[in-house]
Amino acid sequence: MADLLEAMETIPGRMALVDPSIRPLSPGLKMAGQAVTVHTFPGDGLAVHRALQLAGPGQVLVITSVGETRSPLFAELLSLAARAKGLAGVVVDGPVRDADALMESRFPVWCRGTYAGRPMKRGPGEINVPVVCGGVVVEPGDIIVADGDGVLRVGLAAAAGCSLEPRPARTKRWIFVRQSPPASRWATVWVSRSASGERFT
Repeated sequence: MADLLEAMETIPGRMALVDPSIRPLSPGLKMAGQAVTVHTFPGDGLAVHRALQLAGPGQVLVITSVGETRSPLFAELLSLAARAKGLAGVVVDGPVRDADALMESRFPVWCRGTYAGRPMKRGPGEINVPVVCGGVVVEPGDIIVADGDGVLRVGLAAAAGCSLEPRPARTKRWIFVRQSPPASRWATVWVSRSASGERFT
């Protein structure tokens, strides 16, 4: 994900990084797919169930709410339905529950933590509308990329201009650092080469 971020323009890239408190529930997982957005009424999860009916293989549910931090917005039974439909994963701007079962299943979930509460299922809620997830505006169909470093939103227009082909300057830089003696890595390398007037890209 970090390589993709560096392939984006600096300011748009930073604006596309979701709040770092939204973390992977299980280590070592990665996901990428187009967003199906869900905006739930505080403390209610009915819209999430409806969104699962609409979502298709390879898509990512992006679930948000407003003003509610103690109602889990995703849980084990929802993950079973999501996996059966072939979803790539879920990003939740809030807590989840059934954490042990979710981690054991290795279904990709990024969230703000866990909470054993129980949401209502009355509505209202909205599906496939612009939402704000972790401080980032996510539109339906945006590409969501996530790994251990966090979550990145890539708009379709921006995705067309991104290339993951290694940039020569960056490749040269990393080869130099990795081949340097351990004592001169990282901070010493950057300081000394910056002092010589080299500009890193």
